[in-house]
Amino acid sequence: TGSDGSVSFKWYIKNSDAKYELLENAPTSAGSYKVIAILESDDNYLEASTEKAFAISRKPLTATVKANDKTYDGTTGAEIIVGLDTGVKEETLTIEGLSGSFDDANAGEEKTVTIDASEVKYSGSA
Repeated sequence: TGSDGSVSFKWYIKNSDAKYELLENAPTSAGSYKVIAILESDDNYLEASTEKAFAISRKPLTATVKANDKTYDGTTGAEIIVGLDTGVKEETLTIEGLSGSFDDANAGEEKTVTIDASEVKYSGSA
């Protein structure tokens, strides 16, 4: 039969000095970690342990930025549309305050747009 000893875990985070520091709970944020699983001894078996290093990585943030089509009005102003996907369910980020201008005031397709982010504001968390 197998061991009746209880199993416990110790969680560690790798700090900037590449040394591990004990955590109070299992990690949930991005970073480098290790876990040590410990099986307590019982009447038939000695204590045993093993450790494993692992990393938690952030999901990539995908941004799409485009200029909205517009009716010719003789100006270079462009309305900028931003879409953000954090890849995390129920998590939202927004970017506001981007402005843009077409390379010239002439009508046309596939026009170059310069984006000005000097007034940008972010909200949400990722």
